[in-house]
Formats: sequence, structure tokens, C-alpha cells
Amino acid sequence: MAKVTYISTPTQKQQAKEQAEFKRKQRELEDCRDLRDDTMSAAKAGVAAGRLLTRFGEHDGALESLTAAASEARKTPDHVGLLTEVLHALGTAQANSGSDAGIATLDEVIALAKRGGMFEAAAALQAQVDEHLDNAVKENEYHELVTWN
Repeated sequence: MAKVTYISTPTQKQQAKEQAEFKRKQRELEDCRDLRDDTMSAAKAGVAAGRLLTRFGEHDGALESLTAAASEARKTPDHVGLLTEVLHALGTAQANSGSDAGIATLDEVIALAKRGGMFEAAAALQAQVDEHLDNAVKENEYHELVTWN
């Protein structure tokens, strides 16, 4: 048999109303946590899929997967580590495919790392970007040299 509680005083009514509101807000918070966890899982899965596709030479599929992962990771900006991981993978894939967007994405990762106090990681990534740009310049000079001869 169900328990029936009779509320007789205005204070008891107010307390019951506040308790019901608290429980409703608690359920909403749990739903938000579940959604955040789903978003984070989707971002992590996208990075894993992107790396796997890259390993098998499916660069277009990898870019698509990493782009989707980046949009999911941006929904949880409080998780800087996840966002930097996803954007680093995306920027690397973009740069390796010859897209100028890759350097911009990697610059964003460097800025995020610096803001998060990860100065060594930012410096290491900056060195990778500089090396990539140097190689691109050398390759371009080589192509110009071959074209002129």
C-alpha cells in the first residue's frame, strides 16, 4: 500500500514544493551529465576512428571523422585536454593533406595549451608546425626549381 502524507501547514507545503523542485533539478543535472559523457565519448570515438582510418590510408574518411569529433569536443570546452587532443589530430590530418586550415587548427591547439599552462607541450607542437612549414617551403622551392629547368 502506498504511503500517503498529508501536508497541513503552509511551511510543510513550501518544503514539499522545494523538495520536489530540488529532485527535478537533480534529474536535469544527471541528464546533462549523461549528455556530456555521450559528447565526450563521441569525440574520443571520432579521434580513434580518424587515427585508424589514417593508418589505412583513408585520409578523406579520417578528416570527416576528426571534423565531427572536433565539433563534439567543442561542446565540452571545460575539458581542455580532450579538445586539444582532438584538435591536434584534426590539425595534423589537415596539414598532412595539404590544407591551410591545418596550420590554423594547430595554432589554436598551441594557444589552448599555453592557456592551460602546458608550455612544454605548446613548444613541442610549435616546433612540429615550424618543421612542417619548413618542409613545405623546401618542397615548394624544389618544385619551382624543377619547373624552371
